[in-house]
Amino acid sequence: MSDTTTLDSIQLTDLIDSNQTNLALKGIIGIEAMAQIANRTGNAVDGANYTNIAHNYIDLWQAYGINYNATPPHTELNYGNASTYSLLYNLFGDAELGLELVPQSVYDMQSNFYPTVFNEYGVPLDTRGPWTKSESPPLHPCKYLVPV
Repeated sequence: MSDTTTLDSIQLTDLIDSNQTNLALKGIIGIEAMAQIANRTGNAVDGANYTNIAHNYIDLWQAYGINYNATPPHTELNYGNASTYSLLYNLFGDAELGLELVPQSVYDMQSNFYPTVFNEYGVPLDTRGPWTKSESPPLHPCKYLVPV
């Protein structure tokens, strides 16, 4: 960011680098969603291919993006960065669409972890700063980063 860039003029994803477990999760869920669309539009071969890819990727995502050695275990902000965590807000797509791609153990793990980093106003977005994400109203994500 340049010195003249304001928080209001950038997207939330501009604040994070490309090696980010939450962003990767969004893409993997999107692949499984495409599988469901393909299946419902009579493209079963494509649907099976997308499902296979999504399931392979979610296994890799868990291997690379979860700090199993932490107490309690939790997802990392970046792959291989054990000292970090992130609010896994892109997980909602799996639940909202009823995909059941992400194992229940990930939901349980995060539910056990979040109380350990909960501040006065909620769980911080990640380990880089004291802000979190609010979706009300969802017009521009960076306008709704609030300190916690």
